[in-house]
Amino acid sequence: LNTIEYNDVFYKIDVRKLLIKIYYERGDYLLLDSSMNAFRVFIHRNTVVSSHHKTSNQNFINFLYKIIRLGPDDLGRVDEIKQEIDETPTLAERKWLTEKLDALS
Repeated sequence: LNTIEYNDVFYKIDVRKLLIKIYYERGDYLLLDSSMNAFRVFIHRNTVVSSHHKTSNQNFINFLYKIIRLGPDDLGRVDEIKQEIDETPTLAERKWLTEKLDALS
């Protein structure tokens, strides 16, 4: 997926999100962190994507960082983060994020 050239920016966004989810599932946190930072920069610099899509994808990255930072002692925060996810109007991959939080609790 990293070596393919995509002509459509939305394909590129979807592939980057897919890679991020794969790295999370595999527990490859070095690649995950690097991919998340690169995705954040890509979204920020992209002039083709609307502000709605930018916000939605930035929120996805922000919530995934919150999930990654949860330690064994922070499991009480899972419900707080779920509430934040429910209250966030523009969020990419909402269902996936909720599933990951459910798996932690």
